[in-house]
Amino acid sequence: MRAVDQLKKFQMSGTPQVSVIIPCYNQGRFLGEAVESVLAQTHGAWECIIINDGSTDNTAEIAESYARRDGRIRCLHQDNRGLSAARNRGLAESRGEYVQFLDADDILLAEKIARQLQLLEGQTEPALAYCDFYLTDRADLTSRVMNPLCEPRLLAENALLDIALRWETELSIPIHCFLISARLLREGGVYFDERLASHEDWDLWMRILQLDPVIKHEPEKLAVYRRHEEALCTNREIMWQGFSSAIDKQVHLFSGHRQMQKILRRKKTEMNRFYFGKSDSNASTVIAAQARRLFKQNVPWPLQKLVGRFINLA
Repeated sequence: MRAVDQLKKFQMSGTPQVSVIIPCYNQGRFLGEAVESVLAQTHGAWECIIINDGSTDNTAEIAESYARRDGRIRCLHQDNRGLSAARNRGLAESRGEYVQFLDADDILLAEKIARQLQLLEGQTEPALAYCDFYLTDRADLTSRVMNPLCEPRLLAENALLDIALRWETELSIPIHCFLISARLLREGGVYFDERLASHEDWDLWMRILQLDPVIKHEPEKLAVYRRHEEALCTNREIMWQGFSSAIDKQVHLFSGHRQMQKILRRKKTEMNRFYFGKSDSNASTVIAAQARRLFKQNVPWPLQKLVGRFINLA
């Protein structure tokens, strides 16, 4: 269906197929580019919910100007409560069959929503799709770079264990790479934990993947992740505090699953070294890390599990 036909269908029914949720706190200088990337989508049956989380810059004015420009865009204002609270507010207000999260300093490529809806078409069970992405700096969205982490691959045999083992060290998927069935979130009672200082997305994926959803992957790079010095992910102390708390929470949730508890405790030790340990430039260490990455990206999960028993990982 053409974008213009999708838009007419949305206008007639008043029900969007996709809810795009954009939290924004003092990122007015980026917000316009994010919203323009939504307006440029080839799929038109969407609503866009901008949550102004107590910004003191021009975020409110920019958000309201877009809401006046296009009836599919809504702007909500609240006191500053943090990223997770803003996303949860957007979820509570959303009406779409699918949810697309988009941080105010990132963008979607024009085919993103349409391509992922095609992947999920006909699914009767709750499902999600994710895609590859570009990195860019804050000054130039046209300057896009690639590294191995920009081509994420969840091991379909056991995506939950995969995300527990490899997140951040060998696997990184920005939240806007996903398109998620709203049913998956609502029926599973899944939302962002507002108590976590960071890694609320990892905690969310751990709880989503426990529900064993259908997972589809789009190898095209359909999202742009903006990495800049003001981003939360540059603060190691906050990142460690959030990840440590999130891991402790998951250890508690997996109280009856000894294997997962073991994996999570090892992950916590690994991430402590990752954030605060001394770097090792020894060539053998680098080669070993590369070999481990290739092994986990290319070896089928059952064989990984078998080998893991010999090294006391599984």
